[in-house]
Amino acid sequence: MLQQGSMSGWALAVLLVLTLLLLCSACCGRRVAKCFVDPRRGLHKYILLSFICLFIPGPYFHDGLVQSFKGPISDTMDLSNSQFASLFVVSSLTGVLCSPGSLLISRVGRTSSAIAASFLAAIGSSVTTMGYLWKSLVLMLLGRLLFWLGLNVLLMVQTILTYDLFKGRSLNCAMTTIVLSIRLGGSMSYPMSGPLLHSLGVLDSLWFSVMLVVAAFLSTLLFGYLFQWTATARAVRPMLERRQPPSRIELALIRKVPKLVFVFLSGIAAIWGVVFPFEVIGDDMLQKEFGYSADNAGFIIALAPMISICSPAFAPLLGSSLSHKLVAFGTGMLLLVIAFLVIAVLRWIVLGILLVGLGYAVSVCASYSTLPLIIAAVAPADLQKKMESLAVGMNQAGSGTSMIVSNLTIGIIKDLASYRWACVYLAVVACCGLASVCFVFKTCPRELCDPSVETPMEDVSTVAGMDAPASLQTSQSGSALEIQDEYYRTDA
Repeated sequence: MLQQGSMSGWALAVLLVLTLLLLCSACCGRRVAKCFVDPRRGLHKYILLSFICLFIPGPYFHDGLVQSFKGPISDTMDLSNSQFASLFVVSSLTGVLCSPGSLLISRVGRTSSAIAASFLAAIGSSVTTMGYLWKSLVLMLLGRLLFWLGLNVLLMVQTILTYDLFKGRSLNCAMTTIVLSIRLGGSMSYPMSGPLLHSLGVLDSLWFSVMLVVAAFLSTLLFGYLFQWTATARAVRPMLERRQPPSRIELALIRKVPKLVFVFLSGIAAIWGVVFPFEVIGDDMLQKEFGYSADNAGFIIALAPMISICSPAFAPLLGSSLSHKLVAFGTGMLLLVIAFLVIAVLRWIVLGILLVGLGYAVSVCASYSTLPLIIAAVAPADLQKKMESLAVGMNQAGSGTSMIVSNLTIGIIKDLASYRWACVYLAVVACCGLASVCFVFKTCPRELCDPSVETPMEDVSTVAGMDAPASLQTSQSGSALEIQDEYYRTDA
């Protein structure tokens, strides 16, 4: 009886919630629809950002789960350490292979690229799981190749879309939220791997993660619908982007990229060359070098990505000027140097891992929001937008290369010495990244205007209204953003 009463209570609560949602949608549906479908609404780009953030957590959860299941997968498939490591070498290699991806995105389009890349990642995760089911390393490698090709292109599209939608201080907020979404999937996979293994087993847990990758694909479809497939978006967005028409970049443009941009990208590559290789060896290091149990090691190493969940709190600290952002970038790199020295010399493992997570969050948030300002400072005005997209692809290549070099170097160091010397190597790489930031800070001109000043939405609306069809003309008597009902009936 108690169980039946409890079930009835839950059913009543669900029914009440649904009723309230229906009432709210009936009263506010039209207003909410305007925010969703009208690019001139201030809230619209943040709704798009929510879907952009959903591109990544599912795929990273799947990748983290494969990494966490190293023991069961290796035992079931009789894999050596090097054979299992090859599954992750593929991921770094695809970063290099995807470096011309910005060319593809500029030709195919941002929305089409996002949907195609997310679909490829879903296929890759399914093929990887099928490879485990059939105990085929070759099939798993193929799946990992497809998965990371799609994921790397998706990461580039995510960055390019964020640069297009946000500027100034709002870019700080957007990029920190993006970092949160990227690390959320990985940070959840570590602590959840044990419960999933015990309750579902390896195979069903992998299929569960594949479902999350498919859910990410669905989010790209929803984004595409709101971004350019609604009637209002098709009519309004070309007008909003008229001042910055879509440009196609060519590989020959790389010769015109200023050297300072390459130096800055090398600083970003240093982040990826120290943090992710460290997380790959972290669990094994905690067990063999510091004597932690397997369960405790998994939770402790998860502290590094979990710190990134606090990334949005760092947005106000990044500043809006070029010099402030570079100082924040350098501070993050300095935290990484200190973190690895704390682990290697003082052996304060928990503090060191916390500093790794904090250094990564600060440096990544600052560096990615700084890249457009660096290009604006040193590139010709007519080439800035092209170089911005090209730099995203170059960054993918540099980051992938740095991870490959670090993974191979750490393997050699481990064979000859210990994980502590591997941490010393990571501290040296972080120092190189810090030196790159210092060089850029000293060399880059700082006579830039405060990028926090954005074009008012009213001005944009006026530009759109001047050339819009009659049904899209703004109303002078009412709100400046009032639009004819027929478009909202069509989009709804």
